[in-house]
Amino acid sequence: MSCLHPPQVSVPDLQPPPDESGPDLECAICFSEFNNVFRCPKMLNCKHTFCLECLARMNVKSLEPGAIQCPLCRGLTPLPPLGLPKLATDSDVLSYLPAAMQRVYSIRFVRNKGKLQVKRSASPGISLDHVFTFTSLCSAVSGGSVLVMVLAPVLLWLWLWFCSGTGSVMVLVPVLLWLRFCF
Repeated sequence: MSCLHPPQVSVPDLQPPPDESGPDLECAICFSEFNNVFRCPKMLNCKHTFCLECLARMNVKSLEPGAIQCPLCRGLTPLPPLGLPKLATDSDVLSYLPAAMQRVYSIRFVRNKGKLQVKRSASPGISLDHVFTFTSLCSAVSGGSVLVMVLAPVLLWLWLWFCSGTGSVMVLVPVLLWLRFCF
């Protein structure tokens, strides 16, 4: 009588789970990926991180303009004297962004208008005081889609080019018409 042995089954090497210790690279409110402009990762005192744009929306609707209440833990974070954009940027999250996004832009928040504004750096032919509002350009576009993520840098470049005085309104008209009919 022969002895039956169970067939030999090779067990694949168990791979450790992917590194979950890295920071979450998207905002827990809007689920958009962080960037170095309006989706800049801002850390509250409770150490929870959200994008600047979501925090600005919360602040506009808040009865307490001098503080932000964390939507996760309800901890209160007083705003710095120079406002919401001066909250601590989460440098850990920023370090995971592409190299081109490591520099954080200087942002202003106009609470009574509900607008975030980028203050452009000085370059030839551009006034240091010139400020443009990117949110007004993108307000017609619903966020999050891949198409929008591809178009946003192009629109930003066109807007900067136009605002610098080298561009023409005739360049923006077809782009804005295209956006109107596509979205």
